[in-house]
Amino acid sequence: MIIDRTFRNLIKITLVSLIIFLLFFATSVVLDIKIKEKSYVSQKIITGRGTAEIKAIPNVVNINFTVKKINKTSEEAQKEMQKVVKNAIKILDKNDIEEKDIKTVDFTIRPQYEREPYICETAPCPKEKEVLKGFVATQSFSVKIRDISRGSIIINQLNVAGVDEIGGLDFIIDSIENVKNQARLKAIINAKTEALETAKALNVKLKKIVKYHDEENYYQPYAMQRVSAFADKGSYPQLNPGEETVRSSVVVTYEFE
Repeated sequence: MIIDRTFRNLIKITLVSLIIFLLFFATSVVLDIKIKEKSYVSQKIITGRGTAEIKAIPNVVNINFTVKKINKTSEEAQKEMQKVVKNAIKILDKNDIEEKDIKTVDFTIRPQYEREPYICETAPCPKEKEVLKGFVATQSFSVKIRDISRGSIIINQLNVAGVDEIGGLDFIIDSIENVKNQARLKAIINAKTEALETAKALNVKLKKIVKYHDEENYYQPYAMQRVSAFADKGSYPQLNPGEETVRSSVVVTYEFE
């Protein structure tokens, strides 16, 4: 009796183990088939490459200008500097430059020393000594001019007002992201055209996109060299924004049937 019960339990355990093994085996077979199908599908692809260029004229110019004054005391140096700064801000305001487009990028006050011969009667005697000559107050600004046609006028007026240095001119496209998107869209269309031509040659049909890669989106603002103080205070610098090229390159991969 006990032996029969033990035998039946053994049979049950064996059957359960067999069922578990068969389920595991079936699952492995299904997964293996799916992996092979996926591997097979991944080989049925066509890749299209597309590039595009869009040319655009910059509509904004960024400039930097610096006011620097030297005086015997830091208070006087700062006072002289602020006088020129206020005039410069007034000029920008009269030319419809908004406050949000004017940014202070540097402000410093530092002592200025000069080396002078050291007069002494006993040796050893130092050759030179540092003598405090005054203080230098400096303030620098970055300005965005949205009307390029007024750029040269503003630069000349700042120069006449006593601004010591004007430079860092960058011509940029204010809506550059829109231009980049246009270039990318054209590149995608060109990539699809190339893939369609390949599919037609192979007598197959494109299905869904399985991969997309943005290889390149290039744009480099044009920068001018420093303008600085002009010999002729009435002269206007020639500002030519030129033409910028925005490039985009993409790779689009399709399944085919």
